[in-house]
Amino acid sequence: VSNSVHDIADDGIFVWAYNEGKQYVSITNPVVAFNVVSNCYGNSNEVSGVAIALGMSQNGLVFSNTVHDGGMRTTSASGGGAGGIVVVFSDGATVSHNEAYRFFAQSGNNVDGIGIDLDLQCSNCRVESNYAHDNEGCGYYLFSAYGGNTFCFNVGINNGVKNGTQQPYEFYSNGTGHTNTLVYNNTFISLIANHPAIRLDQPLPGTSYFLNNIFVVSNAVSCISVADDRGLHFSGNDYYQIDGGTPQFNWAGNNYSSLASFRSGTGQEVGTGFAIDPQFENGWVVARISETAELASITNYLLNGDSALSGQGLDLNSLFGLALPATDFSGEQLPADGYSVGACNSGMTSNSPAILIQPADVTCNTNRTISFTVGASGTQPLRYQ
Repeated sequence: VSNSVHDIADDGIFVWAYNEGKQYVSITNPVVAFNVVSNCYGNSNEVSGVAIALGMSQNGLVFSNTVHDGGMRTTSASGGGAGGIVVVFSDGATVSHNEAYRFFAQSGNNVDGIGIDLDLQCSNCRVESNYAHDNEGCGYYLFSAYGGNTFCFNVGINNGVKNGTQQPYEFYSNGTGHTNTLVYNNTFISLIANHPAIRLDQPLPGTSYFLNNIFVVSNAVSCISVADDRGLHFSGNDYYQIDGGTPQFNWAGNNYSSLASFRSGTGQEVGTGFAIDPQFENGWVVARISETAELASITNYLLNGDSALSGQGLDLNSLFGLALPATDFSGEQLPADGYSVGACNSGMTSNSPAILIQPADVTCNTNRTISFTVGASGTQPLRYQ
């Protein structure tokens, strides 16, 4: 907790365990939080240039870390290249409120360079309210995981920046075993020409839901690209093309040139979905911050007061039985219903907090409970420390 780790030849923080017989053992309740990890240069090892790796864990927490710049010298030919945060062989992990940027795809085979990755045999893990941007590979990756994984209230923008990489998407799923995956209320913005916002290469067995997301692409390319549609359910999402063209869809070998034709041809988004400009507060500008404590200050991905997506999200609790987090990407309290499409619920600009009444000085003895009053203004929720 609260470490500064930088300029490493291989990987940064690696939480993994073996017993004396070199067999994997499970770690229970590990916490990796409030760290800054940077310049993990990488080398020729199979997994190299990773800032934070969590493996063989039960109920782990990776929270409020800033990770950036990794994989600059990664050259492994066997895959498993650089990434910001990688969770593998774990059950019940939570990855939340982290920022991951500038991870580089491997020299030679152009794989990885990922922001945040749920990898081999992860189950019941939750990736929530993270910020991945400016990575050479995809922003968020789901690879050969097990069931019950969730991605919600994340923002991914300007990932896949290296032309020729095998993962030039904001969200990418590949490999087998992804049963009952939930992807909801995320904002995925691809600013790279000809790169879809998301790509699903393998079937997601059971029933996997993509709900209340915003998918944005820069030009005439499919907003979503799906190779196998078994088990998929898309509802309440917004699909938008920045250059003003009609959003396109690549679905199970077929191409659709409008939301209407996508509905009729696939049975997805029937009676739901949008093909409109989300109208963000700051257009398509990538917000760059110095630490994760500043995530709540990002206004770029808030919907402005004129957005038709404000308050129009599907009620995921009543329709699908999903229990939403208390707050959205921006730290705004989520209402019981009537929340918006995308990662940021608010359709209004937040007001910065200001203390109006300072607490009075109190003299107290050890183990005595005291109370005080403080007055403040600003957008709720407010906390005093």
